[in-house]
Amino acid sequence: MSILKSSKYGSANSLLRKFKSALITSTLLLSLAAAGMPANAASQCKSLANNACAANAECTWVQGYERKDGRTVKSFCRAKAKPKTPKKTTSRS
Repeated sequence: MSILKSSKYGSANSLLRKFKSALITSTLLLSLAAAGMPANAASQCKSLANNACAANAECTWVQGYERKDGRTVKSFCRAKAKPKTPKKTTSRS
C-alpha cells in the first residue's frame, strides 16, 4: 500500500509529474538565463565621461560619428582591445 494516496491535489503520480515538470522548467529557464549573460562582467569603462575615461588606462574614448545610413552615434568610452596571444605551434618531426 502506498503512503501517498490520492489527496485534494490528485494522485501521487500526478503530483510527482507536476513536480518533475516544474523542476525541469525552472532548470531550463535558469540555464537559458545563464547562457544569455556575458562571460565577463560589464566593462568598467561603460558610461564613463570623457575625463574619467582618459584617466583610466584600460579605457579609450571613441568620438561620435555618423554611420552610412545617416544615424548619429554619440561619443562613448569603451574598454581597450586585449592583445591576442599567439597560438602555440607544434613542431612536426
